[in-house]
Amino acid sequence: MSIFLLASFTLKLSEIKELEIKTQIKPILEKQGKPGNCTTPVEVDPEEAYYFIIEKKPLIIDVRTQEEYKTERLCNVSYNIDFYSPDFKDRLNQLDKNQNYLIYCRTGRRSAQTLEIMKELGFRNIHHIKGGISAWKEKGYPTCKD
Repeated sequence: MSIFLLASFTLKLSEIKELEIKTQIKPILEKQGKPGNCTTPVEVDPEEAYYFIIEKKPLIIDVRTQEEYKTERLCNVSYNIDFYSPDFKDRLNQLDKNQNYLIYCRTGRRSAQTLEIMKELGFRNIHHIKGGISAWKEKGYPTCKD
């Protein structure tokens, strides 16, 4: 007589999304050579950003105001550097230029400008989320709140 044991398990929504990203988007992104390991700044959509976070574990920079940051943000943010702060460029310049970075703001305008600033400062592997946290949330990706 044979005995078969069936294991049951559950997946969180974020784990299901991660599996979807890895199976559907990863082959496309690998052909394009992004995100990650690039030599020029790259604008990525939320799906690509999610993949980048999972696979490359970049340092995440939120360039919104502190008030915006406290309301809701991407989880695991490394830095909140206010785009409108007078020492914004100086604070960016203090970061390790060899790290992977993902930048975002509310709609993508400030992070796109930050991408260009970081390029001028000599950063190489930098990405920003097209559409910002608004597009991120629209796609159903997780956020954190205080």
